[in-house]
Amino acid sequence: KILTATYSGDANYNSGTDTETHTVNQATPTVTIVSDAGDPSVVGQAYTVQVTVSGNAATPTGTVTLVDGSGASATINLSGGTGSATLTSTTAGTKNLSATYSGDSNYGTAVDTESHTVSKGSPTVTITSDANDPSAVSEAYAVEVTVTGAGTNPTGTVTVGDGDGNQTTITLSGGSGSGNITTLTTGDKTLTATYSGDSNYQPATDTEAHTVEAVI
Repeated sequence: KILTATYSGDANYNSGTDTETHTVNQATPTVTIVSDAGDPSVVGQAYTVQVTVSGNAATPTGTVTLVDGSGASATINLSGGTGSATLTSTTAGTKNLSATYSGDSNYGTAVDTESHTVSKGSPTVTITSDANDPSAVSEAYAVEVTVTGAGTNPTGTVTVGDGDGNQTTITLSGGSGSGNITTLTTGDKTLTATYSGDSNYQPATDTEAHTVEAVI
């Protein structure tokens, strides 16, 4: 800034001026995460984070970057010093939300943090095939399953049983896998696929009819 002092003059003196430079540094603003609804959320469910940025002079402008500490991020463009955006966390657990203000010509950068809980999601288990159907007694048949969720790929195992005590355990890779079952009695069977769950997803099941015929 250029400070200017102007003397008006009087009956004995003429008017006069003097100038001096003066530096005004950027102020430190206050960033506040005012809400993170809903909390808790579940894996793959969007939640809204609202922030305000305040200062002791002009209204702060610019952007605020939100992160959940696990890879999810969003950018808020401030309007009147406030704004909101949605985050979608793809893993369960306690997240450390961080709101980082970019600063502008009047204010420096600033950060606020807030904890947010993400609960395990509910996955979908699907028996995608059970070939051959019908099968013959004591003939192995392949059961394929998929487990899907709204966040990261589910991991862990799926146990598939035929209701007669015969079963196979499938270790998921990329959310899918297959295993063989050999049923020892004839009739209409109900295959049950039970997902074990993991750190991000709850257990879940699916069923599928399968027919076993006598050997001719």
